[in-house]
Amino acid sequence: MVNRVKIKEWINRPVIMAMLQNVLFLLLSLLVFHPHFEENDDVFIASIAEGAYGTRDSHLVYVNYCLGEIMEFFYRLCSGVRWHSVLQYISLMIAFTAFSYILIREKKHGKLLSFIFLTCVFYEGYVSLQYTKTAAVLTVIGYAVVLYCFRRIRRGEKSIEGFMALGMIMLVYGALLRISCFYMATAVFFVPFVIEMFSIRRETETGHKKKLVLAYLTTFIVLFMAVGVFQVLDRQAYSSQKDWKSYSVFNENRTQLLDYRYDLMNYETYGERLTQLGVSENDALLYLTWQFGDSGVFTNQLIEKILKDAPSRSFDIDMLKRLAAHLYEEIYGFNVLVMGIFCFIFWLIINRQKKNRYLLTYLGAVTAVVLCYYEYSGRWNHRVVFAILFAVFILLLQYGEGEERNVLLLAAGICVFINIGLLLQDQFDYNRYIREEADGNAQLAAYTKRYEDDLFLIDPFTDQVTYRYDVFRPHQEGCFANRTYLGGWLVRSPIYENVLDRYGYKNAFQALKASPEDERVYLIDNHYPEEKLLYLKEHYGKELSLESVENIGGYEIYKVCK
Repeated sequence: MVNRVKIKEWINRPVIMAMLQNVLFLLLSLLVFHPHFEENDDVFIASIAEGAYGTRDSHLVYVNYCLGEIMEFFYRLCSGVRWHSVLQYISLMIAFTAFSYILIREKKHGKLLSFIFLTCVFYEGYVSLQYTKTAAVLTVIGYAVVLYCFRRIRRGEKSIEGFMALGMIMLVYGALLRISCFYMATAVFFVPFVIEMFSIRRETETGHKKKLVLAYLTTFIVLFMAVGVFQVLDRQAYSSQKDWKSYSVFNENRTQLLDYRYDLMNYETYGERLTQLGVSENDALLYLTWQFGDSGVFTNQLIEKILKDAPSRSFDIDMLKRLAAHLYEEIYGFNVLVMGIFCFIFWLIINRQKKNRYLLTYLGAVTAVVLCYYEYSGRWNHRVVFAILFAVFILLLQYGEGEERNVLLLAAGICVFINIGLLLQDQFDYNRYIREEADGNAQLAAYTKRYEDDLFLIDPFTDQVTYRYDVFRPHQEGCFANRTYLGGWLVRSPIYENVLDRYGYKNAFQALKASPEDERVYLIDNHYPEEKLLYLKEHYGKELSLESVENIGGYEIYKVCK
């Protein structure tokens, strides 16, 4: 009997309960669901770090160069592990456990709140892996941990240095993964930190007040200096090498046009202006579908001309309609995080506490501003919306106060029900992938490896989800040394150009144009083969045709002929 009591007491310790809950959800994610990359960005990042295009490189483009160096170190230790994913899972596990610990230790219904929290976020974190979302989790929870430690310092509690350091490490790692998420989290948590700073005035003991001020200043000075140093090192890594510096300039311009102002490529609206700049309707289609690998045509100068004197986006009723439509898609798409937020807002409203009204007003204003910005800028996508909604959810949990346990039980039931729907969708998607794509991907990989002396040019949309479920399986070094894309965000990078240099070409469209004379060059394209021929005709006067060579696992392989 004594042993049972001791075991129960041990399990009910906040740190143990937090670890047990998080281990349960991690195992659920790995063993019941099918982890996958939400976007192909993570595949490219991992492929660069693994040297799939020839040699390993720490220039991971959207991930800080210093993190690339860290990953390169791990790959040298063990190349059989996909460290880009493993490091994300380790950091996510630590972050979720840290916040569960805060809830269980500080809140009245802490265990239930922690369970609901994990029910709302485990799918987005563990199952649908995406490095921007991981960065959002780390930076938001990092700030939540730092706030929690400040509150404990105010109460005069000790032994929090380790927990504070953990929060700082999460913030720095999140900034290395995606600096924009660090900026977003800093902006959202600015007001809570200001309120925390002003609360020092209520302290009566002068010595304790000075200790608090010193702790706050030291924490933020160290944090921002660390992030700043890593940013400087990242910029230095790109600016110190001519090829990477040139790529950075192009990629920044390309991002401004095709990520933020892609509306300027709408031929129905701006056709006359684009025609004057030498951009045909077919060009616009290819550029918008990320097929802009012709460095002789899609130049920095052309991008700057398209952006120059461009009319600004309109903040009007049409934008608000698009915003409403996007919000509907987030809710309709079994978004358990959105439903969790709605449930907690209801829980806080029925408690009618003045503190909750202030919290909801602030979070409502922040959410509205950020979501309107995403819609206005054209950057609305699920991962960036997740970032702000996750920050809102964490602040609701950390600062909201309520008593109604029945409402929380209802919220838990709703979230579990939605996750059952996600599980069914997950099983359906995975089975379809196995049935329709997995074997074809393996056949294509074997085919291109067998003909390793040939150069295969790939349409960016053709194999967009080819390696979606390879979350933990790394690529072999050099396995893509004879494959490259006709577009994508690696275009103009030394990694991209090194593949083409082996065959004597500057860009993929130059290789495609030379395909009739060069028997080594082939096109893999399931979507836009004819449009590419039209592009070559419009810009180079080449009357070319396509000859289907083989269909490998559903992938059409062509030879361009005269």
